[in-house]
Amino acid sequence: MLQSFLAPGGSLLIVDFIKSEVPSIFKEKLGHINAHSGFQEPEMRVMLERAGLGGFEFKPMGEAVIKEVPMKFFVARGVKA
Repeated sequence: MLQSFLAPGGSLLIVDFIKSEVPSIFKEKLGHINAHSGFQEPEMRVMLERAGLGGFEFKPMGEAVIKEVPMKFFVARGVKA
């Protein structure tokens, strides 16, 4: 749906967590009701390609510790043809 707002050549950027090997840690430690454990590069590629976006890029961007939970972040990009 978000891709519908892009002009041709426009980019959709997504910033999220890199999938944790222990998904339950998000709900237990962070208390999120609607928790997800992040995404891996192949999952993100499939989602953006299914949305009709090309030019896929995925870059790990850093790490943070939130409520004693170490997390890694990424930026993914897809481009509307």
